[in-house]
Amino acid sequence: MPQPRAIYDGLLARVYDDYTDADARDDLRLWRRLVAECDGLALELASGTGRVLLPLLDEGHPVEGLDNSSDMLTLCRDRAAALGLAPVLHQADMTDFALGRRFGLIFCAAGSLTLLAEPGQMEAALDRAREHLGTGGLLALVMDGPGEPAMGTVVARDIIRHRDGARLRCILDALPDPNPEVARWRMTNEVVTPDGHAQQETTGIAFRRPLPDQFAAMLRACGFADVTLLDLQGNGPIRDDEEGYLVTARAI
Repeated sequence: MPQPRAIYDGLLARVYDDYTDADARDDLRLWRRLVAECDGLALELASGTGRVLLPLLDEGHPVEGLDNSSDMLTLCRDRAAALGLAPVLHQADMTDFALGRRFGLIFCAAGSLTLLAEPGQMEAALDRAREHLGTGGLLALVMDGPGEPAMGTVVARDIIRHRDGARLRCILDALPDPNPEVARWRMTNEVVTPDGHAQQETTGIAFRRPLPDQFAAMLRACGFADVTLLDLQGNGPIRDDEEGYLVTARAI
């Protein structure tokens, strides 16, 4: 099984917060509730620059973070230092980590499990999560809903950064993939400042988006029970007007 690359390095790491600020996701209430209800430590997978992790830590919740991108973790540490926080951060991949302790809650707020698009990767990440949860521990994952096949060219992001007026764009060019669950793209991120200075980086990215019922079956096969599919706020059934969903499950 190939090891996932750290996609969110370099230029993409530096503009990640600009993209998420533009998305204006308001999900902290959900994660605050789940962390408060868990028994013991919590671990955030793909914790990135700390969008969710740092506010939880600042409120006194015992949460650690894990990410495979050294650039994202550096940005997280810098943000934490500015807040007077010292987070416990692990540089490791979701498919292959061994932290030597159990957690009451493992969660992924960013939908990053869908980046595990190669055969066996998603299942390996669920196996690692199960190994790090105590019996009855909770797994909570945001998942992207099933999308359209990768076709043509898509401008995924096109925003003006408020602090300096730079234009940020993310352009996706479709690549073929035989798996109907997988959308594979060539991703180009570019930053153009008002004076015309341009930076650009291109890398490959792929998303695996199993149907919710298929993902629930995968969780059960990996040693989880009480699998529940919810809307992104965790308040009720999956909604057709949302691009993703929340899944929770208990370790057996």
